[in-house]
Amino acid sequence: MTIAAIGGGPTAVPLRSSASILPLITILSLLFLWLLVAVNRTVHDPYMDEIFHIPQAQKYCKGRFDEWDPKITTFPGLYLASTLYAKAAFTLNVGDFCSVAVLRSVNLLFALGNVVLCVLLRRHVAPQDPNALLHALRIAVFPPLFFFAFLFYTDAGATFFVLLMALLAERVDLLQYPPARGSFMLSSLSGAVAVLFRQTNIIWVVFVAGTVVVRCVELAHSKFIYGSLKEDTSASGTSSVTHSSLRVFLSFISVVISNLPSILLIVWPFVVIVAGFVGFLVANGGIVVGKFESRANVNVHATSGWISLTFFWLNCAGDKSNHEVTFHGAQVLYFIVVAASGFGLSLIAPNQLKRSIASLRRNAGSSRGVVFMIFAVVVTIGVIHLFSPVHKFMLADNRHYTFYVWRKFFLKHDMAKFLPAPLYLYFGWRCWDELGRRRSPLWKLVYALAVCLVLIPSPLVEPRYYCVPFILLHLNTSNQSAFHLWIVTAVYMVVNMLTLYIFLYHPYTWVDGSTARFMW
Repeated sequence: MTIAAIGGGPTAVPLRSSASILPLITILSLLFLWLLVAVNRTVHDPYMDEIFHIPQAQKYCKGRFDEWDPKITTFPGLYLASTLYAKAAFTLNVGDFCSVAVLRSVNLLFALGNVVLCVLLRRHVAPQDPNALLHALRIAVFPPLFFFAFLFYTDAGATFFVLLMALLAERVDLLQYPPARGSFMLSSLSGAVAVLFRQTNIIWVVFVAGTVVVRCVELAHSKFIYGSLKEDTSASGTSSVTHSSLRVFLSFISVVISNLPSILLIVWPFVVIVAGFVGFLVANGGIVVGKFESRANVNVHATSGWISLTFFWLNCAGDKSNHEVTFHGAQVLYFIVVAASGFGLSLIAPNQLKRSIASLRRNAGSSRGVVFMIFAVVVTIGVIHLFSPVHKFMLADNRHYTFYVWRKFFLKHDMAKFLPAPLYLYFGWRCWDELGRRRSPLWKLVYALAVCLVLIPSPLVEPRYYCVPFILLHLNTSNQSAFHLWIVTAVYMVVNMLTLYIFLYHPYTWVDGSTARFMW
């Protein structure tokens, strides 16, 4: 038996056999390994951010846990995981187990793990989707995620533990409401590890906790929450997004407040992690890590070596000036375009265009709808005009594709940045509409807030920061035809092959005399 909230996915469903995953994983394993060998043969030395990550990981490999590069701005999750991985490689007599090649290979495991998690999540969210495997493959070859699987970056690991956290939370059976205390312990622990890979993953911890609260509340109080939505729609013949969403949100808040003790008993593992992170922010004076000052070390010996668990007070004394928090509202607009690319040709399919035109007509038929459309246009234009700063690194570093997008388009003319506004609006509506076919209004609201909190404070436009929101969006959209999924997958793979080919075989000399390579 399954129970679904209005517009929401099933609370508990039997998973299909995972046997069909094996051929896909086998093929991807061979492809990833071949590409990693090509990268290691061509790019022998650490490149770009690797010049910070790899030496730090090598220090950890050698047990020098009290040494920290003040230029590094993230927690040591990647280095701790790599140390465990390197120790395992040592037992297999894999030459220099802390070499560049070995350290890079850890991300292949995370990348393959991400594929498996995408398949499992899609099958849980959409158990009747006949193309779940292809749906997950399309997500797995998303270009920024695919590209950085071959370099020693934090993205693959950070994404893996966010997806694991989401899957473990989704699998908790809420049919026996409320679930047993501690049911979300494993999910929250995965979230804690995700934060160790990247600080901003704390937002995804809050997101998962928020979706848990939404599921619990909808299961017990959906009639009270969504009754106002039905009444509003039936009374006017159409529904204003802002008006209806506000009523639903206020009803939801009232239920949460009146049931707060019971809700806290369910989500307390997530609350503990968030509280600990808030403590870090207070002690550190910000989210950026610049330097670790060791206060105490506890060594735990294992059969293949030893693991050092180091407890730190944190203070920022490193590269904080280049990672200042800002209000970069246009980040959400850029993400919308990137996210919409995952729908491929279905964006212009006749039935989808008819659906969008019908939606416009419905909104134009009511005063609320007209006000909402005007509001959406004004907000979009306002965000472009007021909140689209250009970070100095984007204009100074021509090794990234974003440099050329801004130089050749956005900065060509003062009005150029306004030209994509219609695309932002249409693609934004399409993403929201697709999400609404699978998830409830409250789930969508929690997702939208999380995306804003992750992207807006970031001054730099880096496509790899779009990986987690992209994955979570497309894992929760409606079923799509195999034709459209294959088209997007093929296009993504062409982009992947081109970007890797350019990265490997078209280097050039940078201003400081070093070898430079184009990358995301």
